[in-house]
Amino acid sequence: MTTFVRTYPVLTFFALAFAGSWIMWLPWYLTASGAGIIWVTLPASALLAIRVLGACAGPFAAALLAARIADGPDAPARLLGRIVQWRFNPFWYVVALVAVPMAAGAGYVTGFGAPGRHDGFWSAALLALAALAFAFTGPLQEETGWRGFALPRLQQRMHPALAAVVLGLALFAWQLPMMVTTSWDRPVHDFTELGIYLVFLVCHSIVLSAIRNLAGGSLLPVILAASGVSWALFAATVATAGPLPSLIPATCGMGLLAGVALACTGGRLGAGTPDGEPLPAPGTGQDAPGQAATRALIQV
Repeated sequence: MTTFVRTYPVLTFFALAFAGSWIMWLPWYLTASGAGIIWVTLPASALLAIRVLGACAGPFAAALLAARIADGPDAPARLLGRIVQWRFNPFWYVVALVAVPMAAGAGYVTGFGAPGRHDGFWSAALLALAALAFAFTGPLQEETGWRGFALPRLQQRMHPALAAVVLGLALFAWQLPMMVTTSWDRPVHDFTELGIYLVFLVCHSIVLSAIRNLAGGSLLPVILAASGVSWALFAATVATAGPLPSLIPATCGMGLLAGVALACTGGRLGAGTPDGEPLPAPGTGQDAPGQAATRALIQV
C-alpha cells in the first residue's frame, strides 16, 4: 500500500478525497433535501455541518494522509504551514480579496438589472458574517487538498495550465452528488447551466492555481480567493434579492481573469518555464517558483 501511494500520490489523493466526502455527504443527498430516498428533512444547520464534514473527511484528510505516506512524517506539518504562510507580495492579497470576488460577482449587479429590495443595515451585517464564515466552511479544507497537495504534483507531470484544468474537472466530478440536492446553492437546473458551471470551475481553477504559484506556494491567498468567490455569489443573491438566475456572469468574469493569468504568465500560471527555473519536488519546503512571472504580472 505504501509503495502504491508513493508511486501514485495524486491518484491516491483523488480516491480518498472522493470516498471520504461522498460517504460523509450521504445524509445530505439521500434525504428530502437531495434525492428523497429517505423522507427526512434536515435543517439548514445540519446540512451545513454535513457539507463541512464532507470537505474535512475528503480533500483535507486525504491530503494529510497521502502527504504523510508519500513524503514522510513531517509532510503534513509542512502542508498545513502553507495555510499560514502570509509573507508574500501584498499584490496577491489585493487579487484574492478584491479582484477575484469582483470578477465573480460584479456581473450580477451590472448585467441582471437593478438590485432588489433589502434592508441596508441587515444586508451589510449578513454579508460581513458570511465573509468570515465562507473561509472556514469549505475553502480551507478543500484547498489544502486541491491546490496544496494535488496541484504541485500534477504540475510535475504535465503543463501547469493542463494541471489546472484537470483540477477543475476533478472538482466538478467531486461535487456531482451535491448537484442532485435541492439545497445546492448553484443554479445547475439543466444541462446548459451544468456545462456553464463546468466552464466556471475550470476558469476558477486556473485563477486559483496561478495565485498559488505566484504567491510562492502559499495557500492563504488561495483560501481567501476561493472564499471570496463564494461570498461574491452569495452577495449577488442579497443584492438582487433572489436566487441567481444563471452562472453566466460569474463564468464570464472568472474567464476574463483566467485569460489575464494565462496571458501574463506565458500560459504557465507562474509554475516556472520549460527552460528556466525548475519546479521543486513536492514536500521539500522550497516550492516558490514564478517570481519573474509575479513581477511581470504586477507591471501589467
